[in-house]
Amino acid sequence: MSRDSALSNQIQYDVTRVALKSARESVREHIRTSGYLWEESEDFWNHFGETDSTDQNSTLVVADLSKIARRFLSCDRHKWIASVRMSRPYFIALVRTRSDTEYAYVVEDLLRHSDLRLSLCKSPGAADLEHCVFEAANILNSHGILDVKYIRESDCLWVLYGDGVSGLIQWSDLDMSEIRKDLIPESTTKGSYGASIEILTKDGTLFEIDSDVVKAHLSPRHAAILEAAAESVHKEVGLRIKSRRSAAGMTQIELGKRINIDQAIISKIERGLHQPRIDTLRRIASGLNLGLNALLVN
Repeated sequence: MSRDSALSNQIQYDVTRVALKSARESVREHIRTSGYLWEESEDFWNHFGETDSTDQNSTLVVADLSKIARRFLSCDRHKWIASVRMSRPYFIALVRTRSDTEYAYVVEDLLRHSDLRLSLCKSPGAADLEHCVFEAANILNSHGILDVKYIRESDCLWVLYGDGVSGLIQWSDLDMSEIRKDLIPESTTKGSYGASIEILTKDGTLFEIDSDVVKAHLSPRHAAILEAAAESVHKEVGLRIKSRRSAAGMTQIELGKRINIDQAIISKIERGLHQPRIDTLRRIASGLNLGLNALLVN
């Protein structure tokens, strides 16, 4: 997913436990300019850890580490875990003051009991906060990977997503059996913003696997969503080809003869029933005396 593309899902955020007013305003500004749709809430902490309600929307919770730590230490661990798993928030803990630093010893337990749904931000108002906000938004929109591990015993990957989808992925699932010998699987980690899985290769380069591709193998629902999105894209490209061909006063048969592609294939492409390879699109663009971008970009 592109870092600068806004998503349609609105995300709630709560900054009520950021003590300093100027820090709160800085956090709000980074949230508002992140490219996502946001709605501010002041209600998160009124219910979290104290209710069995599952009505809460996923919320980005930005707070001083000391505030989160005190609430965590005063809360029954089972209630905390249950609340995290029911409402699926994402915490950004700001380390601004000496008081925050004094609670550093809590972070490991806090991470574990919050299913890794927490980031530390030691530079509120700077690039670190911008990174944390975007990663949290990606995870709250169910796109981002929370954690990924290489399982040596079965030579596969275990992946956990922000919406709770998780499971084991075999290299063969991803059609990567051939490239497996070139990878160093012990180096597996999640990429920036949880948008990919990164694995080092034996020649020192970085191999990336898109998070959506992996999730499609773990979730039939996500696979259906991706398939529908791909179908929509194919239809858009097909309609663009048809429009450009008609504007050039050319029939499908004439275009097919010019680029040596059967008319039936061109007909399927224009109706969004066939996914053309990139070299096929180049040939079609060339036959229409266009650049490739004219077909791919509206």
